[in-house]
Amino acid sequence: MKRSIRLPEADCRLEKPAPTAGHSHDAGCLHFYLIEFSQMAIPAPPVPGYNHCSLSFSLTKMESRPFCAGVSARLQMLSVSKTLVIGCLAALSLVALCLARDDSPKKQTLWTTGSALMPGWGLYTNSARYGGSELLGQHTAWGTGRLTWVARIPADGVYQVWVRQYGGYGSVEVSVNEQVVGGGTGGDGGARYVWKHLGEAFIGQGEQHLDIAVGGTMLDAVLLTTSQEFQPAQDPLPEPIGQPILRARRTYREDATLNAAAGNAGFVVGAINLYDEHLNDFVPAPDELLQTVELWGAANQYLRATFAIRTLREIKELTVTLNELTGPDQTSITVEQIDMRMVHLRQRTRFLYEWANSRRGLCPDLLLRDDRTGLPPSGQQGGFGGGSCVTSMPAHESRQVWLTVHVPENSPPGSYRGTIHLQVVSDAERCQQLPVEIEVMPLELKPVEGWYGIYHPSQPLHADQPRYVSPERYLVELKDQVRHGLNGATLYGDLQSIK
Repeated sequence: MKRSIRLPEADCRLEKPAPTAGHSHDAGCLHFYLIEFSQMAIPAPPVPGYNHCSLSFSLTKMESRPFCAGVSARLQMLSVSKTLVIGCLAALSLVALCLARDDSPKKQTLWTTGSALMPGWGLYTNSARYGGSELLGQHTAWGTGRLTWVARIPADGVYQVWVRQYGGYGSVEVSVNEQVVGGGTGGDGGARYVWKHLGEAFIGQGEQHLDIAVGGTMLDAVLLTTSQEFQPAQDPLPEPIGQPILRARRTYREDATLNAAAGNAGFVVGAINLYDEHLNDFVPAPDELLQTVELWGAANQYLRATFAIRTLREIKELTVTLNELTGPDQTSITVEQIDMRMVHLRQRTRFLYEWANSRRGLCPDLLLRDDRTGLPPSGQQGGFGGGSCVTSMPAHESRQVWLTVHVPENSPPGSYRGTIHLQVVSDAERCQQLPVEIEVMPLELKPVEGWYGIYHPSQPLHADQPRYVSPERYLVELKDQVRHGLNGATLYGDLQSIK
């Protein structure tokens, strides 16, 4: 911030005595000066952290005498008026002002590589060099998908947003807290890695979410800077952020607009994409408020749906229950065929292709009947059916619910209907009802052809060896694999496991 200080004129002139006869003003003489103050302006500070004063002084030579002249004569020349003393004090005040801390913002630049932001769905590694351009990271993020960088912004400011990508094809779009950055000057193209300016955005201090949408190209780096003059292709880059934060709750999302929809219940239910990952931070838009859960399928099929609950007030205990679905001719899908779960978050290791690139992060990972538990989960969490789950929720958070319905074999085609009850246990008025409709098609599913299995290292025989589980737990795990369409098992406990 530019500052200018103007001082009043201070008359500090003294009459200059006539030179002593026989002495000229030359080298070897001791020269005495008076400071003659005039109006002075102090310009903006060029040195980071300090105010720099450019002071204009008029120096008036008072006397020149040989250094060997009498001390008393020279001391007499140092006797100045009170006005001069005041002027000197003013000069000292200016020096103190020069050393004052500057409140001008310091230029900030931070960046990270595409490889440090991996892994991401739909994106693969590519370590190739193109057109003589080198990689800034270990590899690029190649393909079509989304990466997230939870950047620790050092200070409020307007940041220029740059990306380094393959210039031959594709695009990269960056959003800051879900607001797309636009209006940039772009950059060069061609079959090489190039920097492109996407635009600028005001970003507040603290952890802020940058979502990087890679569209059919290769992403090498993302950069933020408060300097409009900084050119990442020419200027030296600071050290990159080698281990950026990839996942964190999006606490910037506001839910005040949901007050009317929440009503007395104090919460709403929203539709979410089946494969999107949420970290208890989902806020539904008005058109995402869920009115009915609709599913379709065939007899002997497992159908699944998911939705999220957003609460504006604290909930100490919330139950979500679906007991029955009634179909044609009073046939029904009973509670034993209905599985209701909360999606539980936990810290887990994620890696891409090799453990050297493994990262720990918050993930929606477990389906629990009661997510008010630590790890390993406690209580009756395994098996299938029961039609109910329970959770607790702080204000302004969300929880994801996962519903699985098994349509029994030989179920007649037609519509099956039921109601999900969402109830705050301690307050009867805080409840909502969500209709469920399942359309069973007149189809007969063929049996699985061939053999399908997964890597399953559990073994129920040797308690003193790794990956031991109880026989009861082992049987539950095998039944769960059958429900997912698998018909082959790996036996890490040898053939005794199946006896």
